[in-house]
Amino acid sequence: MDKFRSWLVAFLAVVMLVGFVWRINSPDYYNLELHFQKVNFLTTDAIVQTRGVAIGRVESVNLTDSLVRVIVNINNGVKIPRGSRFIIKPKGLMGKSMIEVAFIKATKADYLNPEETLKGYIQNDSPFDPRQMEKHIFKGLQGIFSRDDSLLIQLKEMNEQLKQLRK
Repeated sequence: MDKFRSWLVAFLAVVMLVGFVWRINSPDYYNLELHFQKVNFLTTDAIVQTRGVAIGRVESVNLTDSLVRVIVNINNGVKIPRGSRFIIKPKGLMGKSMIEVAFIKATKADYLNPEETLKGYIQNDSPFDPRQMEKHIFKGLQGIFSRDDSLLIQLKEMNEQLKQLRK
């Protein structure tokens, strides 16, 4: 009986070791290949997210003759509906970028498969483009000074009231 127990313990140890090694060697993600015309400071290890939740990381960014090839690792269990868009967006003030996945509503269970190749997109309007900032500043100032209750009119009225109080 002791010999049987020894064999059973040894067998269970081997099974657990094989399972552990298999678990270590099996990735917790699947890869997708994205093609972009430009990547706006996207780097290896940049975050891939959807609606503010991280779902993966950029594994590599490589320049080819006609485009930029980006490989992303997407966490297992995250199913991305076919037709969803991968958009490079700025992340913070430091000039780094990230990839935002804009999911579409899937009418049927049609999801991307591992190792698929997709077209990527760039967010067109950067919030830190000086030409855009200038346009918004002038638009805001125009709104302030074109209203009847603008700050300038209110200041003039307060000045008149102060003059009357001094008399």
